[in-house]
Amino acid sequence: SLSLEKRQMKGMKGLCVTVKADLAESPPKDLEKVGVYGFVTDGVTGDSVLANNPDLSTDAGQFAMIESVTTNDRKVEFELIAAIPREKDVTQFENGIGPLNFDGLRIISYPGGQQYGAIS
Repeated sequence: SLSLEKRQMKGMKGLCVTVKADLAESPPKDLEKVGVYGFVTDGVTGDSVLANNPDLSTDAGQFAMIESVTTNDRKVEFELIAAIPREKDVTQFENGIGPLNFDGLRIISYPGGQQYGAIS
C-alpha cells in the first residue's frame, strides 16, 4: 500500500477530515481502540481519498481509530486524513473538502478482530 507521503509525491495533499457517523447497532459491550474500515471516495470524481487504498481494491485497511464505543453510543466521531489532488480547489466548499461518499463502513475492535457492525 502507498503511504500518504508517496501519494503526496504524486501530486496529492492530505486534509484532516472529522466524520460524524450513526451506528447501525450498538455494540454488545463497551469497546476500546476501535478501528474504522471501508471505502471513502470523492463525491465528484469517485476516486478514493484513502492513502492506504488508492485504487479501491480492498476495504481491509484501517483508516481511522475511535478511542472508545460504549453500549449507549448511537453516534461516533473520528478523524481521517483524506488524500486529494493538490490542484483541487477546496475553497469553494463549505466543509473544506467537498462531497465525500462513505461505503461499507464498519468498526472492528481488537484483540480478536471481532466485527461489531456497520456505521453510516
